[in-house]
Amino acid sequence: CVLKELNNGRDFYAMDDSFISPVFLDELCEGVDFLIGQGVNGVFHLGGDDRLSKYEFALEIARQFELDPKKILPINTKEILDGSFYPLDTSLDISKIKQEGYTPSNARNGLIKFARQM
Repeated sequence: CVLKELNNGRDFYAMDDSFISPVFLDELCEGVDFLIGQGVNGVFHLGGDDRLSKYEFALEIARQFELDPKKILPINTKEILDGSFYPLDTSLDISKIKQEGYTPSNARNGLIKFARQM
């Protein structure tokens, strides 16, 4: 969505008060494979190695793909959801999987890997 809008010269509004742990899909698969290979049990969070607002992540996408970061505009969740419930923080604590020996990339490095595949 971010790439499409910026490539078409349009502004992109991104929530600056909503947080995520973006993860490169290949690393999500690698992490699951790692856990299966380790034979561990339990619940593991698997996300990227940082916590970013959706606005910060959109800026990182713009930087990685050399698009205009000025086209990324911050917006507050309340401005677009009309009182609907929306979890503001869906970031993940990946300390447990890191203790097992697997650390996924942060957003910047995940985007670099993604860009190489495009």
